[in-house]
Amino acid sequence: MKRSPVQSSNVAAIGYEPYTETLEVEFRPNREGLSPVWRYTPVPRALFADLFGEGASVGAGVATLRMNADVRAMHVDDVAPTPREQPAAEDPFAGALADLPEDDDDASLGPIDDEDDA
Repeated sequence: MKRSPVQSSNVAAIGYEPYTETLEVEFRPNREGLSPVWRYTPVPRALFADLFGEGASVGAGVATLRMNADVRAMHVDDVAPTPREQPAAEDPFAGALADLPEDDDDASLGPIDDEDDA
């Protein structure tokens, strides 16, 4: 089941299959670096919409499911978290050296003589 990233402090992604009334929740990585995945069934469409609709807290929705006696929870996997695509950060120094004038007269500096410093 495809899961989509969500904004939550403890949940990384959720996926929902309305035909089977199945919800999968991928939690943020644990101490071992693995993301536990839990499957909740049955989660009727109306319940899913109430718990995870626009403006709803994902964490509160999952907590409500855990307390619902009609919904079964099953640990299905521990996955290594996949890196989510992040927009590339703009390099603040990109092109900075291109703005500097080129100095073609390096030979005029002459050789460095360490004996003169003594």
